[in-house]
Amino acid sequence: TFKLEVSTNGEDWMVYRHGKNHKIFHANTDPAEVVLNRIQQPVLARFVRIRPQTWKNGIALRFELYGCQITDAPCSDLQGLMSGLLPDSQISASSSRDVVWNPGTARLVASRSGWFPAPTQPLAGEEWLQVDLGVPKTIRGVITQGARGGDAGSGTATDNRAFVRKYKVAHSLNGKDWTFFMDSRTSLPKIFEGNTHYDTPELRHFEETVVQFVRLYPERWSPGGIGMRVEILGCDLPEISTPADTATPTLPPNTETTTNPITTTATSPSPDGVCDFDQSLCGWTLDSSAPLLWSMHRHETNSYLSLDASLKTEQQRARLVSPVIAADSGPLCLLFSYQLWGDAQGHLRVLLQDDETDETVLWSLKDEQSIVWNEGRTILPRSPKDFQVVMEGFFVHGTTGHIWINNIRMSASSPLKECTQPTDAFSPESPGGGVPVPPLPIHWYYIMAAGGALLLLAAAILVRALCCCRQHLATKKSQLSVAYHSSSQCFQYSNWSTSMATPGVEPVLTVRLDSRDRHRTLC
Repeated sequence: TFKLEVSTNGEDWMVYRHGKNHKIFHANTDPAEVVLNRIQQPVLARFVRIRPQTWKNGIALRFELYGCQITDAPCSDLQGLMSGLLPDSQISASSSRDVVWNPGTARLVASRSGWFPAPTQPLAGEEWLQVDLGVPKTIRGVITQGARGGDAGSGTATDNRAFVRKYKVAHSLNGKDWTFFMDSRTSLPKIFEGNTHYDTPELRHFEETVVQFVRLYPERWSPGGIGMRVEILGCDLPEISTPADTATPTLPPNTETTTNPITTTATSPSPDGVCDFDQSLCGWTLDSSAPLLWSMHRHETNSYLSLDASLKTEQQRARLVSPVIAADSGPLCLLFSYQLWGDAQGHLRVLLQDDETDETVLWSLKDEQSIVWNEGRTILPRSPKDFQVVMEGFFVHGTTGHIWINNIRMSASSPLKECTQPTDAFSPESPGGGVPVPPLPIHWYYIMAAGGALLLLAAAILVRALCCCRQHLATKKSQLSVAYHSSSQCFQYSNWSTSMATPGVEPVLTVRLDSRDRHRTLC
């Protein structure tokens, strides 16, 4: 048997555990057999030790390790903290305890100390460690590690070993407007599980997001305080293309359309920056290599681009390409109006295009059922090179439906926090800014019909109960008789009538009930 130890620097070692106890691995029982031991939870390490516990006739061993590099996964390149490619000037923090534990030492594995904040007992979420990637990049994970620290002013690292147990992650494109990664179950900022040992790295993934700045906010930490070393996993954005040659597109053969043909003469955008397609495409061009083309719908009050579903549009797409956007123009907020309706399962996407035809999806929507105009928003990250935006429509089925787009603009003044909050937009068919009332979904008609049926049933039951009570009372009155007999006269009261009885009979008072009343239950 043996124990397994791992380390990132060859000096600080941790014994692999199963739960709270050291894991004992069972090895060989003869000199030739190969024994495979699997590690249930993958461990990030650079150095590995095997410590024999029991043996026979001495210690002899041959072994191999099975694993993979972190960077083997898609979009998981190390972003320069561990390698040193990222300068210290791009690593900052809310505070630091001393020059020995400044933010520049918060490099995964490479540093022996790490970052410690100035307060020894800070509040949760008060301190933060920030990384500036230099340019917008796509990130999908973060690796955290604990650190060695000491008292402020000591100047040397001591045995104060600290790590962060839980933390939050925020991101930004400009270093001012911050957004936390959210927990989809609670709709609150997500709390990531951190470290349980000061030297063992822990990897946590999240959804791919385009960012330039990353912040980590410690929420819970070890008794030794907050100590961190980090690395960011991600990848570069696609290379940006030069403007493609503008060509006058022609409709594909046998394409049916009832709308006006569209021109592709590039012009400057409208003075207010909104492309409403009233006069032209405002510099946007149709992608003639796509099987479908957007068509122009002209209206008295407005015009818009349309893609209508038919048998010939099944599994086909149409693309609209923006003018070339100059480098370092961002981050920008792309806003546009859209409608997506029908059973053809329409898809609408916004992509970032490069010169090698590699594309990055920035915004996507599919199979929405709405005949009112909505507003789509997405962030166009700042790039060191020119780039173009693509609006792409696609139909899964060739049945009925449409995709409409209008009022496209790129704004540098819109707050980035509001650039992901959709709002309703005005319909071209609604002059004066009126918003049409959307029809009720079909299931609401079934709900209203069921409610009406229940009301009718309740009314019928109530009427039946009232009739039952009234009939019973009437029957009771009609069938009740009272008679009085005396030696001189007899009076009988039945159905509100009286009659004289024969004299000479002893006085008797008689109350007669109908036989059916003995078994009748009052309402």
